[in-house]
Amino acid sequence: MKTLVSVGLDVGTTSTQMVVSRLLVENRASAFSVPEMEIGGRELLYESPVYFTPLLDESHIDGPGLLELVQREYRSAGIAPGDVDTGAVIITGETARRENADAVLQQLSGMAGDFVVATAGPDLESVLAAKGAGADVWSEQTGGWVLHFDIGGGTANMALIHEGKILQTGCLNVGGRLIILGEDGRVSYVSPVLQNLTDLRPGDQPEEEKIRAVTELLVHSLEAAAGLRPGFTIPRSLITRYREGLIVGSACEAGELFRAILDGRNEKTIESIASFYDYLEIQPIGNNEFLKREGTVANDEELRELNRRIVRLGEKLGKPVCATGDVHFMNPTDGVFRAVLMASKGFEDADFQPPLYFRTTDDMLEEFSYLGPDVARRVVVENPNAIADQVGELHVFLPHPEGKETFQPYWPEAEHELRELTVNKAKEIYG
Repeated sequence: MKTLVSVGLDVGTTSTQMVVSRLLVENRASAFSVPEMEIGGRELLYESPVYFTPLLDESHIDGPGLLELVQREYRSAGIAPGDVDTGAVIITGETARRENADAVLQQLSGMAGDFVVATAGPDLESVLAAKGAGADVWSEQTGGWVLHFDIGGGTANMALIHEGKILQTGCLNVGGRLIILGEDGRVSYVSPVLQNLTDLRPGDQPEEEKIRAVTELLVHSLEAAAGLRPGFTIPRSLITRYREGLIVGSACEAGELFRAILDGRNEKTIESIASFYDYLEIQPIGNNEFLKREGTVANDEELRELNRRIVRLGEKLGKPVCATGDVHFMNPTDGVFRAVLMASKGFEDADFQPPLYFRTTDDMLEEFSYLGPDVARRVVVENPNAIADQVGELHVFLPHPEGKETFQPYWPEAEHELRELTVNKAKEIYG
């Protein structure tokens, strides 16, 4: 066994803290094997106060300032650099940049025998935060589920834990210092992640309402990530503010336009709703078959009349009307698979599957023939193509460094991990 004195330094977007520990390290391997070192015990010798992280700006660490902080804490702990065998610095949040790690390593190279400096990506940061809080231990002891949140200055890290095992991690650009106010109450910093979410800029004297709007959006994002807001949607005000470059359609029968017509709202209200959208949408009547079962409409002709009314509304407002299929599966017979999935989620009408299969252009022209040949061609062919022409070129994968057509992501451990997950799940179910 060997005893080491170790220094740990956690440098975050907002705060920094140092601890000094005595580690008992032992080799678990046999005499003729490769050493397998393991920490057999840990004694906390010193824990510093929590300091604001010394920064040159909002994303770059002040290396000399951090060195001064560490030197001061060494004195408070009663240790000298020669007493320290090893150390580790973890840089997290918005300061987790390669250049910061290099700067810190350069400044702290003389403060310990072997100093390791690492920038923690979102996965590692989530794991460290959950384990540091003891969430994994609590989950193991109780056998329960835990969703651990660690909200820092620049990011919020999540870890989903069951029976002590961290199953999933995640990270959101939500933190306590995305907007910073100076002593005079003016904005001194706005994180780039909020660039399209607020019009606040450095030097502004912020209104309380604007700060509240950003805060609510961030809180709603956390709630949505935790599953507390399953129906969370983007606020209309946000879409309106950043409308440039967006194409917004009126959606299916669940959309507000279709619902307003079904609810018998007056024409002025319906036109006001429709005016928000760039195009209006109609679908095959079979997609809305459930409205007959509910008694909302009497027959297929009334379903066709709903589509005719949207077409007339589009003509009146100068809005293109597009016929869409709301496709969920390829072939008509594939609806059985969706029925199984929906039944597993508790949908009582899972067996009444609408015909959400992929329809050819000829299929769609035949479906909407009741609009007349000219209008049918316009809503099935011309208007959808016009909308598609407004969309820029899309790339599913990043450009290949050698100029090849595709650059599919490669995950070396994927095959092993997929097999392991599958086998473990099968053992869990079948024993």
